[in-house]
Amino acid sequence: MPSLQVLDLSKTGVRSLPPSLFKLTGLHALFLRDCSNLDDLPPAVGNLERIEVLDLSGTEVYNLPDEIAKLKHLRSLPVSFYGAYDDSEYLKLPPVLISSGIISKLLSLQALSIVVDPVDWRWKNNAKAITQDVSALSELTYLQFYFPEVELLELFIQKSLSWKAGHLGKFNFVIGKDIKRIVSRVPDDVESDYGKHDQCLRFVNGDGLLRKVAGVLERVAAFYLDHHCVIESLSDFGITNFKELKFCVVRECPNIVEIIDGKERADSVLPCLQRLSMHYLCRLENIWKGPVPHGSLDRLKFLSVHTCPKLEFILNWPMLHCLSNMEELIVEDCSSVKVIIEMEGQTINNGAILPHLKRVKLHYLPQLVSLWNGPVPHGSLDNLKSLSVHTCPKLEFILTWSTLHCLSNMEELIVGDCSSVKVIIEMEGQTINNAAILPRLKRVELHYLPQLVSLWNGPNRVWTLEPPSIYGCPKLKI
Repeated sequence: MPSLQVLDLSKTGVRSLPPSLFKLTGLHALFLRDCSNLDDLPPAVGNLERIEVLDLSGTEVYNLPDEIAKLKHLRSLPVSFYGAYDDSEYLKLPPVLISSGIISKLLSLQALSIVVDPVDWRWKNNAKAITQDVSALSELTYLQFYFPEVELLELFIQKSLSWKAGHLGKFNFVIGKDIKRIVSRVPDDVESDYGKHDQCLRFVNGDGLLRKVAGVLERVAAFYLDHHCVIESLSDFGITNFKELKFCVVRECPNIVEIIDGKERADSVLPCLQRLSMHYLCRLENIWKGPVPHGSLDRLKFLSVHTCPKLEFILNWPMLHCLSNMEELIVEDCSSVKVIIEMEGQTINNGAILPHLKRVKLHYLPQLVSLWNGPVPHGSLDNLKSLSVHTCPKLEFILTWSTLHCLSNMEELIVGDCSSVKVIIEMEGQTINNAAILPRLKRVELHYLPQLVSLWNGPNRVWTLEPPSIYGCPKLKI
């Protein structure tokens, strides 16, 4: 088959590549993705001089042979390297993953992805040399790369021909002392969505700032701050550097007190941010502290807060007036949160609040006593479709008349394991004409509410729907 141009052996049980394969000198693309039994790429790969795509992603080879430098037409090289289980196993492996001076000879390379075991000392020993080799490539448009030290990223920014020319439009960088994780404490969907962005930067186990590489931050669309040991706020990186940031994850940073410190003046802050996800921030007291410039957070759609034990509220008025496009709010396992939306003492003349919010999930909040403790302007929450409240033992009711009149589009209400809830809708003393309330409500689930005595305590004509799903509510009489 000398005329064969594309060969795909991905996800097969192939253990070794036969010598006959390397006689296919007309081959333009060889796909060896996720071949779990294949660990060696023979030197004979250098015979495939016309090859343009060599895909070894997920296959975990032991090393790349030096003969790969002969592939002058190679445009795409995704490669994953095997990581040993212990130090004794490394003694049986090749001493280097990629020899110095090899990658720099692949002058046609446009896409390069190198995935390594983060604790592999062979990579750390040779990362500087490989960084210099990659920097010599002038045609790169995509690069996935692990920089064990911030200084190596600085070196790349200074030397890279592709970066300085503006060709490197897509990248996925990991910086810092990464570790091997079997299970992530961040939900899989967050990890997956982060990796879908074209410009990703993950800073792991850092103890310094990235001010020297501000040019990288200015291009980043997705930023993952993972266990930074020093910073007290995302603003410490220079918040105005995040001009294009759309996706942000902040995880296990023990000294973070607020995500944004508003003392740094700017016309607008994080104007492109669409998703903000916070996890295991043991000292976090505020998401935003200080004034919120007009246009800040204007595109934020998804906000999630998980296991932040010092937070007492999630949103306040300075933030709320910017969040006109928010669609989803998730708050879980925050042991001090007393109220979700803090509006006490505020006077609001007009302007709907959270008019595009569609889904709210509030789970495992032991101190929560109120969802909203202030005025609710007309048009607020007008698109809310789903509200889920679970394991909030101090809540005595879920909705009040002030919020209820806004929820004309709510379709789903789920309340479970809230030991103090006595009534779902608090309407005592309210006068209702003939207007329908919750006219689109289709699904109601009420589970394990031992103090629940009534669905509502106002006029009888509140909602009409199919019988709700109710169990574990011994005091309820319908």
